[in-house]
Amino acid sequence: MSDERYELKGKIGQGGVGAVYRAFDNNLNREVAIKRVLPGGGYESDEEATKAMLHEATSLCSVQHPHIVTVFDAGVDSDGPYVVMELLSGRTLDEMVERGTLTYEDFREVALQSQEALIAAQDLNLVHRDIKPTNMMVTWLPSGRFQVKLVDFGLAKFSPQPSLQTIDHGDSVFGSIYFMAPEQFERTPLDQRTDMYSLGCVYYYCLTGQHPFDGETAPMVMTAHLQNRVTPLVDLRPDLPKWLCDWVMWHIARDLNDRPPNAREALKQFLMAETEGGVAAQIPVIEPGTNGTSPNIPAGPGPAQPALGHTAPQPILPPEGQQPSVHTAAQQVRSARLQTGPAPIQQAALHPGTGPVSVSGAAIPSPVVGGTGPVSVAAGQNANGPLLGSLSSSLSQGVQIPDQQKGLSNSAKAVIGAALAVLLGIAIAYLVGTSDEKANTERLNQIVEPFQNESNPPQEVLIDGSDLKLLLNYLAVNQTTKKNERQTLFQALRVSTAKDATDIDQTIAEYALNTPMSEDVRQNLFRVVQLRAQPSSMPALLTYLSNSKNESSSKAALRAVEKVMEPEDFTRILNVVQSTSKASIKVAVIDALIKLVKRSNDRDRYINPVKDAYESATQPGAREGLLRLMGAIGGIETAEVVREALSSDSTSTQIAAIGAMRNWPDTSMFDSLYTYVDEVQDPTLRAEGFRALLTFVQDKSDIMDDTDMESYWEQLVSLAYNEKEQLSVIAALEKVLSEWVEPMLDYFIDEGESDRVIDKAERAKRSLLDRLRR
Repeated sequence: MSDERYELKGKIGQGGVGAVYRAFDNNLNREVAIKRVLPGGGYESDEEATKAMLHEATSLCSVQHPHIVTVFDAGVDSDGPYVVMELLSGRTLDEMVERGTLTYEDFREVALQSQEALIAAQDLNLVHRDIKPTNMMVTWLPSGRFQVKLVDFGLAKFSPQPSLQTIDHGDSVFGSIYFMAPEQFERTPLDQRTDMYSLGCVYYYCLTGQHPFDGETAPMVMTAHLQNRVTPLVDLRPDLPKWLCDWVMWHIARDLNDRPPNAREALKQFLMAETEGGVAAQIPVIEPGTNGTSPNIPAGPGPAQPALGHTAPQPILPPEGQQPSVHTAAQQVRSARLQTGPAPIQQAALHPGTGPVSVSGAAIPSPVVGGTGPVSVAAGQNANGPLLGSLSSSLSQGVQIPDQQKGLSNSAKAVIGAALAVLLGIAIAYLVGTSDEKANTERLNQIVEPFQNESNPPQEVLIDGSDLKLLLNYLAVNQTTKKNERQTLFQALRVSTAKDATDIDQTIAEYALNTPMSEDVRQNLFRVVQLRAQPSSMPALLTYLSNSKNESSSKAALRAVEKVMEPEDFTRILNVVQSTSKASIKVAVIDALIKLVKRSNDRDRYINPVKDAYESATQPGAREGLLRLMGAIGGIETAEVVREALSSDSTSTQIAAIGAMRNWPDTSMFDSLYTYVDEVQDPTLRAEGFRALLTFVQDKSDIMDDTDMESYWEQLVSLAYNEKEQLSVIAALEKVLSEWVEPMLDYFIDEGESDRVIDKAERAKRSLLDRLRR
């Protein structure tokens, strides 16, 4: 790469095998992105890395499409291979979903654009094979319209005929297991329908915030794919048209023949179904867990509200300072654009549950405090104009029957009078509500006024219970609040002190638990609780974790839990593992408990609660997670449980037990793990066990003397049967500086399974001797 042409500006991101840098192309006067392979980034040699990188460049250069990232240049220099691509400024699709699942309008754009991208690739017989949300970028055009771009064709292959999944040097499958098709795990031939499956998994994730096939461990996720264990989309998003849910589920059918044959057909069926309300579409309804199809079911819109616990859909909006789109309904202004600089709070509705006012079929926010039902205003009248004026003027005169009604009967007059009396009551409530709203707005401005001085913000704000509810209601209801206003309100919550008996932390946590709001606001409230770090927030946080299915908000709540948790909270937090049905939350809670255990001086206190939880566990994945927790606790009683789990019929349970042994706090489990690896017949379990042994020996070096280390390494060397295992042991021995390493390397030089093993051992020995002589 010419240093004169490309000027590196800094690293943008990094994955498992490569890194991407921002750079400036001096020849063409534009910013670009440059991708390079990382040292040790999953390739056996420089030649393999160069081949893979240039293969990606070739793949992308063959496709010129507005929804696929563009490659400008590629080559090899002294630092290895590189690819120069267009610099995308935006967010990955998973980052967009973190703030809320997609609305129908925005999902429509994502679906159409991604299908268009695959049509272009499939027309060249190109199979991407690694479609996932992190490989789909959302950028914005100057018009404000968002644009989806498919990136990272590192695993793509030109495949006019079905081809096998690429296997890396570690004999593991590339890509993300949450979005991979069953045939990628089975290593059977792949074709265009493999990408359709992955894209369907992405669609499901965009609309629910959940992976369609989930599990606490990698084997559990793979099993979910292979057995097609998935909750029908319509159950989680009943607010969407039935045909759309069926269309997404069509993509993730277990059998390739039950999926869309290609993106062109999938896009055709989408447009037909949308035009005809689902009646004309030939979208099969695939029952989860089966390979069969059932007759078409004409679609119609579902209930008006999404399923309980479902993340509220959020529109995709342009970044701060950019105008909304003039192109599509999906880009219409749905909230006020974010502004910079302090500004006073504008008067707005502050009370959840306020009902709409209907004006000739149109809904406008009702300012009536505590209102719950709709108020109907006759066509042609202004809800804030002449009607209210005429009613307010009649307050001193009583209800009068208009002159043109005098010929009516007394009963008719009574009906009209009653109706006007109702309207009069509404008007009074409106006036009172408007007055209350003005007072609320003035009080909010009083609270935030000290923060106008950005150079010296207040360190404490005194509020009472009513002030606190005012702040929380404003944040929850007014989702169009400007960015700087929200930040000020959150800052006020962070430094607030109660001047009455209100428990601020408990109140904020309970409000975030019980009140409907955007997930962005909820996460920020949990962030406030985390920064305040008071134990009184714990019950509400744990209740939220037990019932929530939103990963981002749950992680925010869990960070708050980690900040305040103490050893006496262990059992309460452990109960979340038993109660949550969300595998990712279960995993995160176990991680938090492991942190609590590791900083404890008395690990024995946790043995009985974990054993009891293990014996009573009923939720899928709970036992596997608890085995992992036992690995952090250690102890004789838990060791018995873990050894017993190694003989389980369940692969996932055995893998969890292996993980527990790998992380054991002392060396007492080495012999059990060694015996298991030596005797197990299943190649996957042996590979998992051998890796665990290798990690075990490396991690325990700080609690072993040199003699013990030599003994453990000798046993590991004798157990390394195949090329992969021998290469991994040699690579680990290269980091050990001791004379006893030399005879082990000599063993591989004499008995190595391949020339690669012998060559690597010889190089490692030369390096060892050089370091010992220094």
